[in-house]
Amino acid sequence: MSGFERLTKHRERDSYIRLCARGSITEGELDEYLADLRIQTENLRLLLGSVEADLAQRNEERELAASTEAWLMTLRERIHEVEGDSEEAFRARRQLVRLLVEGIIIEDKRKGAGYSVRITYRFDEPEGAVTNRGGGLCEVSRNTNEFLEAKAEAGR
Repeated sequence: MSGFERLTKHRERDSYIRLCARGSITEGELDEYLADLRIQTENLRLLLGSVEADLAQRNEERELAASTEAWLMTLRERIHEVEGDSEEAFRARRQLVRLLVEGIIIEDKRKGAGYSVRITYRFDEPEGAVTNRGGGLCEVSRNTNEFLEAKAEAGR
């Protein structure tokens, strides 16, 4: 509770006590007013605690967004390290996949349709993403034949 609210409630309490001392209200009424003031004070404390918790959560989210942005900017600056055909680039790609990917499942269709690949990432889907799944991890499924055909056409 802020100092202003505390002072206001303290003055209100003193006012009720003076009214009782003058005989304007009975002791029973004073007890009711004071009980009501205690409830109001406690409600204000709870409200303030809730607001402080919300602010703390928003600050944490802001800090996380800033650190994520910095990580992504660093990744952008160093992308050349994973794009090459060298052994170092392969190791860097492998390390990146280990950091980002929870699992990869490759299924052989055996009916001439090629393979199906399901990739499960270690992070949740973005808020607001439309999904048919109710899981906690982000999954991407892709038919490798379609992927390879699209890649070949992009190279033409």
